[in-house]
Amino acid sequence: MYHLYKLFTVLLSGVWRNIVIMKKEVMLLVTMSTNHLKVKGRALTGEKPFPNVSLPAAQFTHIEPWKPRSFRSCSGQQLVYSHSSSGCSSRRRRVGRRKQQCLVSKDHRGLLSSFLKMAGVSSCMKYSMFIFNFLFWVCGSVILGVSIWIRVSKDAQEELGIDSSLFAGVDLLIAVGSIIMVLGFLGCCGAIKESRCMLLLFFIGLLLILILQVTGGILGAVYRSQIETSLNTTLKDSVNLLKKNTEEAKQFQETFQKFQTENKCCGLLNGAADWGSNFDTPIGGSQVCGCDPKGEEANLCTSYNRKYVYKTVCREVIIKYVQDHMLIIMGIAFGLAVIEILGLGFSMSLYCQIQRK
Repeated sequence: MYHLYKLFTVLLSGVWRNIVIMKKEVMLLVTMSTNHLKVKGRALTGEKPFPNVSLPAAQFTHIEPWKPRSFRSCSGQQLVYSHSSSGCSSRRRRVGRRKQQCLVSKDHRGLLSSFLKMAGVSSCMKYSMFIFNFLFWVCGSVILGVSIWIRVSKDAQEELGIDSSLFAGVDLLIAVGSIIMVLGFLGCCGAIKESRCMLLLFFIGLLLILILQVTGGILGAVYRSQIETSLNTTLKDSVNLLKKNTEEAKQFQETFQKFQTENKCCGLLNGAADWGSNFDTPIGGSQVCGCDPKGEEANLCTSYNRKYVYKTVCREVIIKYVQDHMLIIMGIAFGLAVIEILGLGFSMSLYCQIQRK
């Protein structure tokens, strides 16, 4: 019985000793930082890291060139990890920045390796961020290229039926394409180069765009009546072009005549009266707002100055078009917001991983 008790005591003390060792080393690993991973323990030549624990000398060994993250340097009473040099090999204690013998338990090297891998940057997130921003950059390049082509090329303007009154929209597309290109470039380079500065600039730019979108939606809902008033003001300016005889006005009249024929409407605010003295002047070889009272369009026609014209005002057509496509516009805006939020999440997560590295 005595021998059995003694054997049990020896086994129990051995188990307890191993538990204490494991606890100490795990606590040391937890205290590591990710930029300079520091393990609190002794690194003196020939001295054990845990002097109060009785362990065989074989439990500890020198660190050989060991990847993914080997011991880089030793400083005083600490084991210091960095990302520049390659291991500790000296057997004597050095002073200052020189290397010094580093000791670690062979039994728990796997645990340390796993911890160091966790401190790195996720390759999946890194390349997902790169692909996302590359597509973002390509879209911006296409928008910018097409917009500049339309703005500069006279042939493109004639082919697409774009006059000078629509140049403001083209200029807006140029600005949007440029911003998207810059943000895509920052995101791509920031992800692939692991640059915190670029990722932060990308995050700020995308956040500002998202804030502008949300602000625009809120203002649009709050000031809806003012928007309708602004639309009427714009239409009044366009009505003045219908009555003029300048070169710019003639280009607008030809474009608007095609719009009237396609949508079976006449004028912008007051019907055929918006044309003024130009009502009797044929445009493109056809009567202004011409309507056939004997065909399928009989119900759409009305008489004005002894001529048949469309009785529907084009302003109603424009408003109906916007209302019918409002759901699509909202869907596109919501989709863009979701993509932007994902971009914000990816960039900030990658930024934090690089910062911890």
